Amino acid sequence: KIVIEREIRQWQIRENEIKMSQDTCHKLYKKNLHTYIKTDEDLTQYIIDFFIYRREKQLKSQYTRIDVEATRDIRRIKRMHQLRQAQINAMTSYNHLGAIGMSQHGNGCHTTLKSPWHKQSTDIITNFKNTTSKIHTPCSNLNYLIDRHFHHIQKSSFNFEELLPQNALVVKIEELDRLRTLENSTNRKKLSHRIRNLEKAYQLIKQDKNKQLIISERKPLRFVEKIETIDDAKQLEIKPTQTERPDHHRIVIVKLQNYLRNELINGLKQDQTSSIDVTNDNFVSSRNQIYDYLEGATIADMLNFLSQDLLRLQCEQTIHLFVLLADRYRYQREATETAYRTISIDKQKLEDHALQQMFSLQSDSDIKSYIEDLILESITHTANEQGKSEIRQITETLTDLTDQINSTISNQSEIELIVSQLVYQFLLPKVQRILTKENNRNFYQHIKLPSINK
Repeated sequence: KIVIEREIRQWQIRENEIKMSQDTCHKLYKKNLHTYIKTDEDLTQYIIDFFIYRREKQLKSQYTRIDVEATRDIRRIKRMHQLRQAQINAMTSYNHLGAIGMSQHGNGCHTTLKSPWHKQSTDIITNFKNTTSKIHTPCSNLNYLIDRHFHHIQKSSFNFEELLPQNALVVKIEELDRLRTLENSTNRKKLSHRIRNLEKAYQLIKQDKNKQLIISERKPLRFVEKIETIDDAKQLEIKPTQTERPDHHRIVIVKLQNYLRNELINGLKQDQTSSIDVTNDNFVSSRNQIYDYLEGATIADMLNFLSQDLLRLQCEQTIHLFVLLADRYRYQREATETAYRTISIDKQKLEDHALQQMFSLQSDSDIKSYIEDLILESITHTANEQGKSEIRQITETLTDLTDQINSTISNQSEIELIVSQLVYQFLLPKVQRILTKENNRNFYQHIKLPSINK
């Protein structure tokens, strides 16, 4: 129960954290989505307007082209009709001799059809096409020719133009040389007269433009002074009626001129301000487009980051669930192990109690200690018996040896010496080890092998 309650608390805390993060992500996503929808709508509206403008421009250019071609074809058809009619009239009319046939003109030439339009000059590029040449290749979209040689030449020419000074690229027009060349030509009079007329027209157009650009200052109103001359009574009666009329007329004309001048100045100012506003609007619209593009890029990056963070949180949630499951399985395993351990301990206690009652042992002893004591007692008993048997054998051998020595040697001192040596060898086994080494050395010398010194 404690483990389950702890898991429930941990899961509730984690669930609250996940819910808070999801709510914040949802709010940010909604906010960014609204901004993205707004920018997308503005961008789509701009694209639609631009597409409509471009389509209208294409349709207008197409309409003008069709109109020009239609008028040209109509002129050609009319010309053909006139020529055909003239030829038919010439073939069917009576000549000066009274016979029906071809009519002759001034120098005796017959009427013939002429082409209704001028023949176009032949284009060398379109007529002459050598597919085997290097230059017969299309230019790519990146303004790069496939012919490397030609491309290098073009590139070097551009580099040469960049190295040249600015004065070298300015065209110098010498009017005297042009006039001389025109005078030397066949139709020099017509061309010179036409050039002069064009120059005069250009000067007049330039003057009109300068007049339109220069805004005249506001002129003061000119009042008409009334001058009275007193000659006689008749003039005094007649002159006021004659002078008042032209004065009023003049004042009205001057006021009208001032009004028109003011209206023209205001119109020019409004045009200037409207042109400035249009330029500012275009600049602001382009700047807004750039800002919208940058905002869209940042919003896309933010949405990508949020989606990655959401995936990370989902992965962490799954990992946390697996960790909780592993802890739960571990706790279950530990509980089962503790249960088995308690069962085994209880079983061992029961066995010990039964053994104590069976063998009338003390309350402190158990089966393990009892078995260990039995094993130790058996080991000590067997070791004692084995030691006694070995000692018995050694004593028997010693007695046999002493009997043999007594039988062979009569001197008592020699017998004691031999017995002491035997006892000494029996008590110190190192002597036996040295003897074995000597025996081994003698054996290796006998077989002619290198001795092993250990």
